[in-house]
Amino acid sequence: MNMSKHLISKIGVGALIIDKENNSILLSKKNYGPIKDKWTFPEGYVDKYESLIEAIKREMKEELNGDIEVNDLVAVRYRRSKKNPTVYFVFNCLLLNKEELKINDKEEINDFKFFNIEQAEESPEIYSLVKIILNKYKNNSNSNFKKADFFPSEMKVSKNDYFLYL
Repeated sequence: MNMSKHLISKIGVGALIIDKENNSILLSKKNYGPIKDKWTFPEGYVDKYESLIEAIKREMKEELNGDIEVNDLVAVRYRRSKKNPTVYFVFNCLLLNKEELKINDKEEINDFKFFNIEQAEESPEIYSLVKIILNKYKNNSNSNFKKADFFPSEMKVSKNDYFLYL
């Protein structure tokens, strides 16, 4: 059997949701994995044949009953691991139904709340990756990757199947 030398990774997505009126960030508390009991972005893995945008919208709905508008890409993280290498994309998202949030999936998360941004940066309960991304967003929110209206002329692709962030 000829094994491919290409990387096979899980692809994860996270939602950076800032409530600008209250200077707060929405985080959920993980129930499993290496960051169990830490507060992190609402997040999850991309399913086969699903786009990144579809995945983060689905994860928000499944875990927190949240409806979101997905905007700019704010961070890309690759994690190398012999067991589970992952590429993780974090998007700046707008929450459309704050009053309707509730935990739908108690296996994955056991709590959610809005943290004051300054307190979140100092709290040892919050995953360090969240703090780094939050700091970048807070101090340089205009330097996000931007979604480009580009589709390669060499390929037949739809706007739901191709995303370029520059």
